[in-house]
Amino acid sequence: MKKHILTLTALMGFAVLAFAQPEKGDMMVASNLTASYNDYKVAGLKQGAQGGVNIDMLNGHCFGKGYVFGMGVHYSNYFSTNFDGNGIRTNRSMMHSVGPLFFSRHFARLTDKLYLRSGINMGYYANLNSTRDFLTNSRTPWGLSHTFDIRVRMGVVFFPKPNIGIEFSYGEIGYNVNFAHVIDHSFNHPKSVQNNFNFKYGVDGIQVGIVYFMNHKKMMEERKAAKEAKNKG
Repeated sequence: MKKHILTLTALMGFAVLAFAQPEKGDMMVASNLTASYNDYKVAGLKQGAQGGVNIDMLNGHCFGKGYVFGMGVHYSNYFSTNFDGNGIRTNRSMMHSVGPLFFSRHFARLTDKLYLRSGINMGYYANLNSTRDFLTNSRTPWGLSHTFDIRVRMGVVFFPKPNIGIEFSYGEIGYNVNFAHVIDHSFNHPKSVQNNFNFKYGVDGIQVGIVYFMNHKKMMEERKAAKEAKNKG
């Protein structure tokens, strides 16, 4: 039985100056935080537990009305713990990932303050993997692998102020390819490639957040006009 104990996703951002909802010339600076934890129980005894944290630092530019493109840095860690028939921990696998992230988002106006939001995230990450054995209190050497990841998510954004948006989305479709370069050779698998399709639903599919925009184009135009007025004076 799968029990969702904790799923928390927050999107946080900041801007030096902000003037309006996403318009051509706007800049978006933000950070994303996603955390989740799930466990499995049989007859009241825990049989498995998984969880992780994702952090994205983003910097985007609005090239068209409501279209934002940019890049950033992604970091995540993930763990998966196994238990024996008595509910005692046996081993835990860990993975730390870091790499560049590219993203695009589209904000479509529904009302003056409510927007439809869709987005695609793409990244190529380096992963460090290791497994800890609780019975022998030992750990396998860290192995290196790489992941290409792409995710699609939709939702809505409410703008209580022109430059501040509160996001809510539900469900996520993802695809990733894992390339293992260093693994345990005792299994006689010097190379490994895994393809995975992911679909988040239930509590794990919920994402909330806050976005901030700054109108870089308007800021530059005001600075230029002020400079020209000063030169004329």
